[in-house]
Amino acid sequence: EDTHGKKPIMVLESARITRALGIHVQYSFLLGYPGETEDDRRQTVDLCFRLMELNPESRVLPFNIYTPYPGSPQYDDTVKAGFVEPTTLEEWGNYSLQNVNIPWLTNAAKYENMATLSKFAFYSGSTNKVFNGLLSSDLRTKTKIRRLGGWALRGYARRRLKHLPGLLPYEYRFIEPWLLGNR
Repeated sequence: EDTHGKKPIMVLESARITRALGIHVQYSFLLGYPGETEDDRRQTVDLCFRLMELNPESRVLPFNIYTPYPGSPQYDDTVKAGFVEPTTLEEWGNYSLQNVNIPWLTNAAKYENMATLSKFAFYSGSTNKVFNGLLSSDLRTKTKIRRLGGWALRGYARRRLKHLPGLLPYEYRFIEPWLLGNR
C-alpha cells in the first residue's frame, strides 16, 4: 500500500472502468519519497506500464521527483531526514520537481534520468498523429521536431525504464536539452 492509501489493484480497476466508459485519464506519479526502496520504484514503473496497457487512451505523465514544500504532510519528516529548505528567492526560483536536491537520495542522477526517460516512455503521440503533424502548416518546426523525437525515443525509453534504470544515469543531460529545450 502506498503513502496515499491507494492499493495498486484499486488503481488498475479504475483504469478498466474508465476504459469501459470511454474516459481518458491522466495519471501522475512521484519518485523519491523518504524511505522509498528500489522495489517501490520498480513497482511504480510497472504500474505505469500496466495502466497504459489497460487503457491506451489514458496518459501517464512524466515522473516528478518528490520535492518537500513547507506545509506539506511529509515536510517535517524531510527536515528531520536532513533536508534544508531554500533561504533566498533565487534558491526557491531554482527549486523544482525535476531537479533533485534532497539528502536521502544517494543517486540523484538516477532519479533525474528516470524522470527524463518517462517523458518519452509514456509519450502518448500515436504514429498517425506524429506523422500527420509533420505535414501540418499550423505547427511550428520546433514542435514537429519534438513530437518526432519523442515518438522515436519512446521504445528506447520504455526498455530502459523497464529493464535498466540504473545504467547510464546521465542520459537526461544529453537528451533533454537537445529535444525538450529549457522549460
